[in-house]
Parts: sequence; structure tokens; C-alpha cells
Amino acid sequence: MTIHGHIHDGISAIDAIIGKALKVNELARIARIETNLRNYIGKEWDLLAEKASKQAAAVMRSVSGDPSNDDIIRVMAKVDRVMAGWSDTIKTRYVEDNREAYELAHIAAMKRCLGKSKRLPDYNTPKSADTGVAKAKDAVFVSGDAGERVPVILPSFNAVDKKTIKAFEKHQVFWIGRHYKENVSNTVAEIARKTIVEAGLGREEAGKITQKVIREALDIVDVPAGFSGTSSSYFEGLVANAVTTQRVSAQLTSFVRFGYTEHVIVNPSDQRTCEICDLMNGKTFRTSDGQDVLNRLVEAKSPTAVKSIQPFMTVAIARELTGGKMGPISSSRTQAISDRGNSTPPFHGRCRCSIDITEEEEIISF
Repeated sequence: MTIHGHIHDGISAIDAIIGKALKVNELARIARIETNLRNYIGKEWDLLAEKASKQAAAVMRSVSGDPSNDDIIRVMAKVDRVMAGWSDTIKTRYVEDNREAYELAHIAAMKRCLGKSKRLPDYNTPKSADTGVAKAKDAVFVSGDAGERVPVILPSFNAVDKKTIKAFEKHQVFWIGRHYKENVSNTVAEIARKTIVEAGLGREEAGKITQKVIREALDIVDVPAGFSGTSSSYFEGLVANAVTTQRVSAQLTSFVRFGYTEHVIVNPSDQRTCEICDLMNGKTFRTSDGQDVLNRLVEAKSPTAVKSIQPFMTVAIARELTGGKMGPISSSRTQAISDRGNSTPPFHGRCRCSIDITEEEEIISF
């Protein structure tokens, strides 16, 4: 494990202690997990990018004569070998943190179903100074006949929970495992070729600028027919989408398990809320429709399959499906949204929406 990995584990351990002491709610803890995780994988990327760019410069300085396309191939072979280690470095922590997000969301949903909480709190990624990660070991209490606090043992993970977690672990591994090769490598090679070879730089000059060129290129992410931007923005979206999928899936399976037939979309409705989430806020769907999408996601074998089962919305699509109306809409429009695979979040990259039990369905009491 790298020094950043040890630091990440240390921060998580400290957060667990503070979160317990302050009794921070589960969704706040999940938000803290998300923040720490995206910082961790970004730092690991930067560490390898520095190493790769230095080694690339060493290769370029060793060429005889002016740089050629063959020399760029040698440079990229070195960069590829170094950056290929990123996914292996972060995989264990990435999977474990997403699993913990599922566990905490499971507890939050159980408390909601037991009437422990009136509503699920809004999901907000906190600032770095906020606290909140803790292991999913919280006890839940209800009032006894004499008003005493009676502990309730939450239902443990069943086969559905375990299968869901296992499937999503595989999904996260193929998202991070293919990132460098598919989203970064070609861009780095093209920039290096244009900057060094096509510009006609000599060996000495090429050797001097190779490290800078490669390092800057490694911060560019260009997903085919998708995201284009910086690595930090990409990692923020990658982690946010993974964590949202975990927490919403845990909430949904808990609601279904307790017999609830409907769920409603909720979001913070603050200055950061986008038009898509504004339009989806307050929409009610059958939990069975959400469960159907979840079941198909669990069986998905590729990133393409995941995208086709639950595609992201654009603003134009959200307006079309909702008729541009906030809050409740007709059943035919709701069904059209469900049929598209959008009865549960995430609806877009970095979506903060959650689901909750509808007011119409009575809270089960024990």
C-alpha cells in the first residue's frame, strides 16, 4: 500500500471515531466516504502520473538523433506500464468503501422503515472539514410499552443484498480497470506525437519538455462519446455515481423487503440542484419497477449493458419525459420514465438524488 493509502485508512479510522461520538447520520457518513475516496484515488493517480512522466523523459533523453514515431511508441510503452498499476493500487479500497456505503444506506433505510426517522435526510457531499464516516454497527431503538428504549436487531443482509453488492463490486472494478487504456492513453500518445515529433523538436529540446507534456496530458480525460475534462472532475463523477448507486440500491431493497410498493424521488433542492433533479424531485414510482432495473443491473456483464439498462438523462430528455412539470405527474409519464430505466437515481453524473417512502404508505411499526 502506498503512503496515500495509509493516510486514507487513517482518515477513515479517525472519521469513524468522530462520527460515532457526534452521532452523525448514515447519509452524512456516506457523503464523507465519497469525499475521502475521490481524494484518495486522485492522489494515487497523481503519484503514478509523476512517476510515468519522469520515466518518459528518461526514455526520450536516451534516443539517438531527432525523436521519431518509434520513440513515442517507446515512451508510451513506459507510461502505459506505470499507469496500468493505478487500478490495482486503488481497487481494494475502492470496493471496500463502496461496500460500506451500501451498509450505511441499508441501516438508514431500515431505521426509516422501522419509524426511527421521519424521513431520510438529504444527501450532501460535505466539505473536507466535515466529519462523518463510521462503520455500520449502529443500534436501533424503539419505544417499549412502558416508554423504555428497546433495541431492535436490524434484518441482516439477505441473498439479494449480497448478490447486489457482489455485482456492483464487479462493475466498479471494470469502470476503474479500463479507465487509463480507454480514456487517457490515446490522448497522451497523440499529444506527445504532435508536441514532440510533428513539431520537429530535436533530441535535447524534446528531452527537456517530455516530462511536462506527458504529465499535463495525463490530467486529460476523453471518454469516447462521453465525458471530456480533467482527471479530478472525472474521478469526482466516477466516485459520486458509484456511491449513489450503492446507497439508492440499499434503500430500494430495504423498502421492498418491508413491503412498500412505492418510492418517491427526493433531493436537497438547494443552489447546487440541477434542472434534471428539480424536475425529478417529488416523482413517485413503483418499487417493483426500481427492483426490475436493479435486477437487470446485477446481471449486467459490461459497461455498455449498464448504460443501456439505466441511461443518464439530459435536460432535454428530462423536460420531455416530465412535460417540464415539477412534482407529481400523470401515471403515463411516470411509466415512460420507468420504462426508460430512470425510476431511481442516479439520473446524471454526480447526481445527489435519493429515494424515500411515500407519505401515502403507512410506516410499519413494531
